Amino acid sequence: MTAVTESWARIDAWLREHAPATFAKLAPPADQAEIARVQDEMELKFPQDLVDSLLCHDGMADYSDIYVLPEHYPLLSVAQILEHWHDNGVINGQHDDQASETQWFHPRWIPIASIEGDSQIIDTRDGRLGEHFSDQGGYFGPGTWTSLRAYLSATAEALLNGTDVKGRYPHVDENGEVLWVELADTEGWGRTLNRLPAEVSA
Repeated sequence: MTAVTESWARIDAWLREHAPATFAKLAPPADQAEIARVQDEMELKFPQDLVDSLLCHDGMADYSDIYVLPEHYPLLSVAQILEHWHDNGVINGQHDDQASETQWFHPRWIPIASIEGDSQIIDTRDGRLGEHFSDQGGYFGPGTWTSLRAYLSATAEALLNGTDVKGRYPHVDENGEVLWVELADTEGWGRTLNRLPAEVSA
C-alpha cells in the first residue's frame, strides 16, 4: 500500500462512518488502461502520487459537493484531466515546453481538481501541488503543497484527529456531508454544522 493509497483508505473509512453522503459522491477507481492512454495523449508521465490517487477515486461521481477535501476543489476524473489540460495548455496554438513558470499555464502542469475555472495543478517536473487561477495563472508559493501525497496525508490526519488544514476544520451537517470550515465561519451555511472532536473522529 502506497502513502497515497493509505491516506485515501483512512479518508474513505472516516467518510463512510461520519459523512456517508459525501463518501457516496466519490467515484470508483479509474481504469489503468485509461490512465495510460491519457498519459500517451498528453505526452506526460503522471506522478505516481496522482496515479495512486486515481486508482482510488476517478474524480467525483457527483459534483454537487465541493467540500470533500479542505481546499474546496472537486477532484477531476482522468477524462476531465485531459479535457482541462487541453483547455488550459495551449499557448498560441501549441504547447510551449520552454515557457516560464510565471506564464498563464505551463504544459507540464496537470490539473487534478477544478471549480469555476480555477484548478489545483501538479507540476510533473517536481510533483509540487499548486493552484492555477483563470485570471492570474499558476501559483506554487507559500500555502501550497510539496506534493499530492502531503495534501492527502494532512487531510486524513485532520479528519481522524479533529484538527485543521490551513485553518479549516472538518464539520458534518445534518445530511451526512462533510464541510471544511474555519471556526469563525460556521454560521450562515443554512445548515447545522457539527465539528467532531478528536475522541469521536478517531
